Amino acid sequence: MNECTSSISLISKTADFRSLSLLGLITPPRTGVKEYVQLRLQSHFIISGDPANHSGLSIRELFMTDEIYINDIIIGSLTLKVQNKEDIMNNFIIDKERCTKCGLCSAICVDNTITQKGNDFPYIDSEINCKSCGHCIAICPNNAIMHKNMDMKSFFPITNGITGNQLKNFLLSKRSGRHYLDKPVDSTTINKILEVAAMAPTAKNRQWRSFIVLTDREKIRELEKLLLHNVKKMISQLRFAAGTLGKLLIKDPYARELLGFLHRDSEELIKEENREKSLIFYNAPCIIFTYAWHDNGMGGDVFAREHCDYMASYVMLQAHAMGLSTCLIGYASTVPKILQKFLKVPKGYKVYNVITLGYPKYRFRRTVPRKPAYDILWI
Repeated sequence: MNECTSSISLISKTADFRSLSLLGLITPPRTGVKEYVQLRLQSHFIISGDPANHSGLSIRELFMTDEIYINDIIIGSLTLKVQNKEDIMNNFIIDKERCTKCGLCSAICVDNTITQKGNDFPYIDSEINCKSCGHCIAICPNNAIMHKNMDMKSFFPITNGITGNQLKNFLLSKRSGRHYLDKPVDSTTINKILEVAAMAPTAKNRQWRSFIVLTDREKIRELEKLLLHNVKKMISQLRFAAGTLGKLLIKDPYARELLGFLHRDSEELIKEENREKSLIFYNAPCIIFTYAWHDNGMGGDVFAREHCDYMASYVMLQAHAMGLSTCLIGYASTVPKILQKFLKVPKGYKVYNVITLGYPKYRFRRTVPRKPAYDILWI
């Protein structure tokens, strides 16, 4: 990695961090985590640095030329050095001895990184827009494409998938579990679940989302007590909303119904609290939280919620396939400030999903019907 010393032309002295993040030019900060800061130009522009003690991110200057994409970006007191253009334009290797010129790699590439003309060999037109999605490698029938920044050993052959009916039966057998055995889930099992969940799709392959795993029983109970205390603070408002006057003031029938559910559930939580029952986490031995760098109007991932939701779905389905039970705890995810403080989530990040995980105490023997998909608008 070389320090760029070529002449440069000033593009902007007040580059907006939010704009850069939306364009994929910079990854979010991880306060308190000692790791490399990555600054990306369409996923492939990597700059090194150590933000162990940074207290925030501010962009002071952004320079660009045809020869040097970004130079002298200053983050706080940390000056970062950049690779020259020629150093980042050789990540792909196309093995011409294996390549049959089938054209699949160029056809599947949505970023126009790989181009093929007629019966010629495919070639790399420009790596600037490449998002490292891996489609070209995954589709090549002859293993003729390699990428230096991707772990080639992690590309596995796709075996025959399950049938539509098998998948349907699997999905319909998934139930939200609220009864767990008094048995811990070992870290190896949890890691297997999270490895699959990390494969969930993200916009532009950014992968700006993370997990927190809580298995300490005392801490789980402590968090539950904090959440119950918050319920007590809300109960007077819920009682008013569920009362006669509240029903007159709240015109939306769906809002009235939702508030009615919340009121009844909250009253039940308070009633059962003295009986040492676990009505939020249901005595689950493990809680998994998904969190991401949220969009607060000044910067962040505008798709943070969607990314975490996709990942949570993968967590629950993979756990179900491995014989474990899960449940999304909606109430807990509605109080992200409490979770952020208790879990020490980095500033600027938000918890979006709270999932209980454990071995089921009971086994279901039948699927359960739901309302048919009759409300469909065909266009």
